[in-house]
Amino acid sequence: MKLKDLLNDMHKSSLTGETVDIGRAAFKACINFLSYTFVSQDFVESLDDEYKYIVSTLLSSVGTPNIADHFPILKILDPQGIRRHTDKYFAKVFYAFDVIIEKRMKLRQSEDYVSMNDMLDSLLDISKEDSQKMDKNLIKHLLFDLLVAGTDTSALGLERAMTRLVHHPEAMSKAKKELEEIIGLGNPIEESDIDRLPYLNAVIKESLRLHPPAPMLLPRKARVDVEISGYTIPK
Repeated sequence: MKLKDLLNDMHKSSLTGETVDIGRAAFKACINFLSYTFVSQDFVESLDDEYKYIVSTLLSSVGTPNIADHFPILKILDPQGIRRHTDKYFAKVFYAFDVIIEKRMKLRQSEDYVSMNDMLDSLLDISKEDSQKMDKNLIKHLLFDLLVAGTDTSALGLERAMTRLVHHPEAMSKAKKELEEIIGLGNPIEESDIDRLPYLNAVIKESLRLHPPAPMLLPRKARVDVEISGYTIPK
């Protein structure tokens, strides 16, 4: 449904000759697709530009070289102001999730409540069974991680793939021809069709190779001692 909305918006723009900002359109579609999957609503539908700014600012701040990483004694001083800067934007997103979660929890107290079968309902079900295993704070952070990680990377991937295709019209023609022959003009692509589109798959993989959304491994932290393939990863 959200993909169809994106395509409809782009089709309307093509009829009027309006310029389409692929990055902005893809970002908005990714936000709404993921948020509808997670919480059954268009998260910040009217605030997508603000949310995009918040996410891009957070990612930029996290990726900024921090002298405190090399000299831990400076962490408490935060000499570059990175922690203070990011905390402000974290608070905005977490507040929005607080409102959504509280609203859902109140709805669930109603006797005639019908489950929305989304991720939030599933997490609240787990929390109801074992609050220590999944509490409200953990739900909020989990939704935040998934939404932030999914929107910017997906939108960037789509934007860069489209840019590459625009600069390589012969590849664009081959991809369109494959879609017309296998899927049919104007028909939506289903998940079951992916294996039948080898050229389009190659285009996507080549774009990701040239422009990986996360070129460096994301940092990880072991909360408990764990053993992997004979190696002990300390807490």
